[in-house]
Amino acid sequence: MGKTPEQLAAEAAAKEAKAAEALAEKEAKEAQEAQEAADKAKADAELADAAVAEQERLKAEAEEADKAAAEAAAKEGGKSFTVSMRITTKEDGKQYEIGDDVSHFDEALLAKLVERGLVNQSKD
Repeated sequence: MGKTPEQLAAEAAAKEAKAAEALAEKEAKEAQEAQEAADKAKADAELADAAVAEQERLKAEAEEADKAAAEAAAKEGGKSFTVSMRITTKEDGKQYEIGDDVSHFDEALLAKLVERGLVNQSKD
């Protein structure tokens, strides 16, 4: 004997419920994976921001050290070299503005820059 229409309807409803439950579990898993990816991306962004801040801090410290070294060299040697036209170093891309002290550059580079009129030498 066959199943009654009520039994068939109940079985169909049970299958639909099971399929809906499986779909809900799949969507929940995908949502969890998406949240984990977002959390990782946020953590990576925070690390990148921290690295950039650290680079900027180190660059500022290096600039201060360069300035102190230039001042010390100028006091020792009695000569100072200042920028007469804006220049950019090839090595690190650092820009120097008019009036900046570049006494810390090596002598050969200073000689070339003075010859080209980009740096002025003064005797203190």
